[in-house]
Amino acid sequence: MLIAASGGELWALAAALWERACDRLSVDPADPRLVTGLDVPIDEVDRLGIGGAPEGVDGIRWLGDRYLASLPRSVRGATGRFYTPGGLARVLVARAFERPLPTDGLIVDPACGAGSLLGAATEEIAARLPPDEAVWFVVRRLRGTELDPTAVALCELAVRTALLPSWARLPDARRPQLPRFATIADGLADDRPAAMVIANPPFGRCRPSSELRAAHSSVLYGHAHWPTLFLHSAVRRLVPGGTAAFVLPASLVGGAYYQRLREYLVDNARPVWLGFVEGRTGVFTGDVLQESVLGAFVRGASSARVAIEPIGGSDGRTSGVFSATISTGRGPWLVPREERDVSLVARAGNSRYRLRDYGWSVSTGPLVWNRHRDQLFAVGGHGRLPVVWSADVCRGRVRLAPERTLRYVETRPGQEWLVLDAPAILVQRTTAPEQPRRIVAGLLDLETLRALGGEVVVENHLNVCTWDGSGPMTPPRLLAYLMGDEADRLYRCMTGSVAVSAFELSELPLPGFDSSPPTLVEQAA
Repeated sequence: MLIAASGGELWALAAALWERACDRLSVDPADPRLVTGLDVPIDEVDRLGIGGAPEGVDGIRWLGDRYLASLPRSVRGATGRFYTPGGLARVLVARAFERPLPTDGLIVDPACGAGSLLGAATEEIAARLPPDEAVWFVVRRLRGTELDPTAVALCELAVRTALLPSWARLPDARRPQLPRFATIADGLADDRPAAMVIANPPFGRCRPSSELRAAHSSVLYGHAHWPTLFLHSAVRRLVPGGTAAFVLPASLVGGAYYQRLREYLVDNARPVWLGFVEGRTGVFTGDVLQESVLGAFVRGASSARVAIEPIGGSDGRTSGVFSATISTGRGPWLVPREERDVSLVARAGNSRYRLRDYGWSVSTGPLVWNRHRDQLFAVGGHGRLPVVWSADVCRGRVRLAPERTLRYVETRPGQEWLVLDAPAILVQRTTAPEQPRRIVAGLLDLETLRALGGEVVVENHLNVCTWDGSGPMTPPRLLAYLMGDEADRLYRCMTGSVAVSAFELSELPLPGFDSSPPTLVEQAA
């Protein structure tokens, strides 16, 4: 089934890629054993159009990227579609196949897209088995589902192209009829037992039906996200010892929305390998705004020891594997991103101290400027309070930048919740990937607060840390720790996000301090 929106050009290029692959192996591209069930019109061929296209499965990925790029950005964003580049697909598949595969169960991709992962899986199987065994293994056990009919047709082509070299090496009488590998279906509704589930599920939030939410309620916290639903579904259908190999947002390891999923994974399918993809720009086809992690989760695994592998980018460049014992549970997982952080994470994993243990609480700045646009002014006046913006926090201090145009907010009756009238530590919520620090904090001390009139309003791009005056972690002590190298490295090990959320900040391990009372200088601050 082909959709008209893709146009004839797509299928002319697909047919040309198929014909080229068959010609290289001296195989008839119209052999009914190969093309029955292949939804590509092989009589429409554009050989000139594929002049710069890669060979084999990479050529189908190239075509899939062209198809995805042709879709409106609104469609890509609404469906969370980001196709997996070949380098990352091969790394994920290779790591997934390093463990013995259970003899029962399918190898499935419940959101197969244009077939990048299933194509890589087919290549991996062909490299590991003799041609006869490889062909029959793929024929009997490899399957994919996807809701987009065009993507399903491309995935079908990707698997057949990857299997073609093994198929061609068989004597003609032993070449089997190929089945449909990819079907138009909802992967979340598929509960067939699986030895391996390999997927790059849609990224982003979703609004599941009441039935779907109920089915996954045990792993949902706050907003539902597609990766949570797909990974939960995958683990539930795995046979013992089966592997779920996924492309995931790096916020899986530390984000608040994934805390129940993390707890479920610890109880049912611990991670055995995590590959952190460095950067987010130019890695995926589409508009991915998050850093990503590749992960292999094994049903029934019990060890807290995890292999960790930094991955350079879309080409799958790796810089060596190291292992670490990570603290896993419902809270953020501390996972070293570099080998030098293994000992730091081990020490921090034994710390029982968090901000709440020292009398601190963390909240998000309450002023969302575009919701209070009509209350913002460039000059002060009666009832107008200074606004502290993210850019006002720098190098441990809070200083109102004079170039900010909308500097004051006029509060109204009932908006007392906007006002901060006590000293606090402010931490920027958003940082850039290339920024040298994730934690950028500043102390709004008593002197600064008084100079600003005793009351301010903090904008939404800042976290507000306030202290109840108990415990030895005084504001200067906390600021010094947050501004140090150790806290910044730990935060990077706790989350792959460039954002600094109140949840993750409140879960940052802290050193133990003695109970000596704060000095008068610290009390004044």
